[in-house]
Amino acid sequence: MERILNRKKRETPPVPPKVTGDVEAHIIATACSAVPNGAAHWTLQMIANKIVLDGVVESLGREAVRRTLKKRNISLT
Repeated sequence: MERILNRKKRETPPVPPKVTGDVEAHIIATACSAVPNGAAHWTLQMIANKIVLDGVVESLGREAVRRTLKKRNISLT
């Protein structure tokens, strides 16, 4: 019964999220900005690449961009 009531502490801390408030702001600003020359519209991968090239984060996947835009009801079309 003691094991059920008192859980064991985690040995490794959880991984901190890559998308913080600052990164989220950059994603939204990029999605709402003008489309680069030669493209009809922003893609999730283009936004992720731009955020990395701007030096906001070291790496970012398109799924993180998709979740952020979906959370704010922003469509790329």
